[in-house]
Amino acid sequence: MDTSAERWIGRSEALGRLGVKAQTLYAYVSRGRITARPDP
Repeated sequence: MDTSAERWIGRSEALGRLGVKAQTLYAYVSRGRITARPDP
C-alpha cells in the first residue's frame, strides 16, 4: 500500500481548516507557505 499519496483539498476546505479569509490563503500561496495547483 502506498502511504505517500497526497490528498488535495479545495479552497473552501482549506479556508475552513486554516480558519483564515480568502485573502490570507492567497497570500500564503504567493509566499510559498502552501502549495496550490489548478483544478483539472
